[in-house]
Amino acid sequence: MRARIVIGIMGLSLLACSLSSAATPTATVSISVPTHTPMSLPAEVAMAIPTIEPTVIPPAIATSTPNSPAPLDRSMSDRADEVSGYQIHVMYVLPSDGIDQHLDTDGTLAKSVESFEQWLAAQTGGPRLRLDTYQGMIDITFYPLPRTNADIADHGAYVRDEVQADLQRAGFDASNKLYAVYYDGASTYACGGGAWPPTLTGNVAALYLQGAYGSVHCNANSFTASTDTPGYLEFSMIHEIFHTLGAVAACAPHQVLSGHVSDSNTDLMFAGNQPWNPAALDVGHDDYYGHSNPNCVDIAKSVFIDPLPENAVKPPGWQ
Repeated sequence: MRARIVIGIMGLSLLACSLSSAATPTATVSISVPTHTPMSLPAEVAMAIPTIEPTVIPPAIATSTPNSPAPLDRSMSDRADEVSGYQIHVMYVLPSDGIDQHLDTDGTLAKSVESFEQWLAAQTGGPRLRLDTYQGMIDITFYPLPRTNADIADHGAYVRDEVQADLQRAGFDASNKLYAVYYDGASTYACGGGAWPPTLTGNVAALYLQGAYGSVHCNANSFTASTDTPGYLEFSMIHEIFHTLGAVAACAPHQVLSGHVSDSNTDLMFAGNQPWNPAALDVGHDDYYGHSNPNCVDIAKSVFIDPLPENAVKPPGWQ
């Protein structure tokens, strides 16, 4: 029986943080996170997160000249790694009948990923996530799934599970990689999903670019126009990656709603009844990054951080 855990970004309706100064962005926080396929849990777990009605606002306006990292040509395989160790591999994934927007080759995803990396480095004072690269550029794999959009969407809260299962069957299951998947398909439940180990172990963090439920249309969100100005999709992806790395652990003092924090709506991992306006990494540094509790997940010590921290640790449940 599959366990169901709601943990992430449900009304990912539009940007939050460094956008337009003319409006206060509003987004719903609440994600659907299905269980890792090989994992067997004894009973269904349902932890619903209140959904906040999103307010759609204009896309972010770049505050500096847009810059676009040069993308590589399309590849349907994971190219040879430039570095060893744990790393995050970016993927652009379609259902079998999906519309190919070429986000992997037109610079969109490369720019988006670099944008959230720059934001993270500014927050940490330098450290960022270790990305899988090739010839000095982000290695992005394109992969069309064997199943249709409707088939996958019919799984409701388990879209992430289904995408992960198909990717694993295709060989995208390296033991040292977390897959950041931009799924250009639908979900009738949420706009993204991630694992939450050790309760929910998995190696895929995903955004559902064509998700739609109720009045929410996930494709109303725009990718950033500049690496200097991360927007809603950028914050959403790093939010899902952090979930998949184990944040926010149940032992954290402000942990609520299965992997989120409650102390500030400007926190990257916030969930609650206020609008989500991400601008800070672990407000107070007491929940999931750079805290002092040795028995609670600290992403600052993760094997996925670059440069590699001293005595780095794997996400809970990873072998």
